[in-house]
Amino acid sequence: MAPRFDKGVKIVLLACALCGCAPVRDDPWVLSRLYFGQQRGAERIAPAEFEAFVAAELTPAFPAGFTRYTADGQWRDPAGRILREPTVIVEIVHRATSGDDAKLARLAADYRRRFAQDAVLRVDVPIATPAF
Repeated sequence: MAPRFDKGVKIVLLACALCGCAPVRDDPWVLSRLYFGQQRGAERIAPAEFEAFVAAELTPAFPAGFTRYTADGQWRDPAGRILREPTVIVEIVHRATSGDDAKLARLAADYRRRFAQDAVLRVDVPIATPAF
């Protein structure tokens, strides 16, 4: 009897095969996500404070645009405690350049300093050239 693959496995295999067919580009793009914790000690960062950061730092660094949304985060602090806090996730689609890399690092460092954060999580995912 031939092995049976369920529909989900077939879809995953097809997607993997199709992804391998994408042309190689010399202008790589990246989707970067920054996770900005919204808790400062026992207090929540005021929405107006975060908006001021967006206006003064984020928008000038990436004026072409970005997407942000809220989430509930959880992480282990340096002391080993599990902490939960509201989070704003910012997604930025950009070219993979050292200039953009430096801007993202600077944004994370500025946010940590301004809002007394232990960390800002950054995730970078290579993507196909976007169609704008």
